[in-house]
Amino acid sequence: MNVEEELSMVIPKIAKGDVEAFEEFYNLTQKYVYKVAYAITLSKEDAEDVVQNTYLTIFKKRKKLYNNGSIIGYVKKIAINNALKIVNNRKIKFVRTSTPDDDEEIKDIVIKALEKLDSKDRTVLSLFYLDNMKTKDISFLLNESEESVRTRLSRARTKLKEVIEDGKV
Repeated sequence: MNVEEELSMVIPKIAKGDVEAFEEFYNLTQKYVYKVAYAITLSKEDAEDVVQNTYLTIFKKRKKLYNNGSIIGYVKKIAINNALKIVNNRKIKFVRTSTPDDDEEIKDIVIKALEKLDSKDRTVLSLFYLDNMKTKDISFLLNESEESVRTRLSRARTKLKEVIEDGKV
C-alpha cells in the first residue's frame, strides 16, 4: 500500500478528531514536509518551525480534509506557504562547517548561491531538483501556470549559474 492509500484510510478518522490517526498521519507525511521546508528555508530550525506550523494548520482544518485529491500535495502546499512566510520575514543566515571536504564545499557553494536567489526562484529549483517534482505539480502547489513555472525554473537556473560562475558566493 502506498502513502496516499494509507492516508486515505486515516483521513476520515482525523476528521472525527482521532488523535492516534493524526499521529499516524504525521508519521506518514512528516519527511515530505521537512524536506520541502528545508529546501526553501535552508535552515534546520526554520524547517522545524515550518513542520510544526504545518501540522497545527492541518489539525485546525482537520474537518475539511477530504480524500478527493492528493493529500501529500495539500500538505506540501501548506508547508510551502509556511516556509515562504518565514523566508520573507527573516534574513537567512549561513553557517559554514569547520571541516569541509570536496562534497561539503560544493554543497556550501550551492547553498550560498541559492541564498542569492529570491525565495520564489529558490522554491522552484528546490521542488524540481530536490523534491523531484514535475512542473505540473509545482504549478499546482504554487498556484501558477505551468508555463510560468517552466519560465521561472529556466530563469532561476540561469541566475544560479551566473552567481556560481561570477564567484559571488
